[in-house]
Amino acid sequence: MTHNMAYSVIIKFLLLALSVCTYSCRLHKPLSAVSGYVNAKQDFTLWPDAGHIPVCWEAFDKPSFAPILSLSEDGLPKAYSVSVGALNAADVRYKFASAEDPSCEGVDGYVSLESSSLVVELGELDAVTLCLEGRNADFVERLKFELRVSDFSLGVDGKGATRIFPPTDESRKVVETKVVAEFARAGLHLTGWQKCEDSSSGIRIKVGYEGLDRTQAIGRMLDGIPSGMYLNWGKSCGKDVSAEQCMTNTALHEMGHAVGLLHEMNRPDHDECKKDQTEGKGEAKALLLGPYDSKSMMSYCRDRNVEVLSDGDVAVLSDYYSKPIATLFGSGAAMSSADDAYFLVGGQGIAAYRMLVTTDARECLVESTYGISQPVSQILTLDLSSLPRSVRVHLCVLGQGAAGEWQPIRSYSSATWMRSEVL
Repeated sequence: MTHNMAYSVIIKFLLLALSVCTYSCRLHKPLSAVSGYVNAKQDFTLWPDAGHIPVCWEAFDKPSFAPILSLSEDGLPKAYSVSVGALNAADVRYKFASAEDPSCEGVDGYVSLESSSLVVELGELDAVTLCLEGRNADFVERLKFELRVSDFSLGVDGKGATRIFPPTDESRKVVETKVVAEFARAGLHLTGWQKCEDSSSGIRIKVGYEGLDRTQAIGRMLDGIPSGMYLNWGKSCGKDVSAEQCMTNTALHEMGHAVGLLHEMNRPDHDECKKDQTEGKGEAKALLLGPYDSKSMMSYCRDRNVEVLSDGDVAVLSDYYSKPIATLFGSGAAMSSADDAYFLVGGQGIAAYRMLVTTDARECLVESTYGISQPVSQILTLDLSSLPRSVRVHLCVLGQGAAGEWQPIRSYSSATWMRSEVL
């Protein structure tokens, strides 16, 4: 018997083995997966009004800087003008890191920045470290910036392209305009974008120039959390990516988390992207919707010069917020070495479902491969005892809402695992 014939027999056996039992079969818990597309708990994740998801900017409380590098006007080789933009700083001073103080931590050696720019002659050096100190009535902030010639690409006009996004209202408007337009494609309307007040609800965005970009929660669990989203505008996405592209790309990724999306590269149903995998928040209780999307804005392997959501991102967000979406609860073989697995299908307003068990995930996009409609009160029991341990199994489900509308097949819900004795 060939492998394909063997797999066909296995799948037919599994379909015949699906049976009904009572709620006493197994203690039910959210399906565990190492990653996913969306948070499985829609009632905790979905913003209640997709037409009005409030967003606000938190103030720069500490001094913030943005050095902007360009060729010096006198045309000297390897001589650059550094224009320093600063917010919330009554006094700005600077120095260059030295062998005695390579990390800029020393308080000595700073001189006042008399104007907003200075000329830096690199000489034989390929990089210098600029130390900036800003003071206001409440804070003293010291930051360092590595100015590398290799980080700046010179255009035909002889101007350098900065890799640092300046801390200005104009920069905020650039990000706002592009983020609003992209999520509107999925029917999500991000509104407000004014200065946050102490009582402001919604997604509160904090901008800084150090640390990692992050969101503190997923979806509407982020509602009203101070600095719930943090964006680092002082980083580089690579020498071929402009500061505007880098900041917009990052903002789209973090806003994806803010409306319910998780890290695409952490899905267990692919081997394409294994770059910098992190478990992330909520991904232990994730729900896979639709097929793996290699172009998703939620992947660490995405192109950093892209300023649009992928078609897959738009489709899943649109369906997640407006269509019936089945969720899966149970114990998968990926969690244990048991010979069986139990699943309960649920979801907001889901009354019935159709399902498919297959070793070929492509079949999950073919509607005719799904079985007949079943009520959600019935528990699926999968007998795994005859399943080879080296075969990946996909359980794909389409949910039906109370009004009779079916979940779009492009956003089918799924669980996937390999039967293994190793936890």
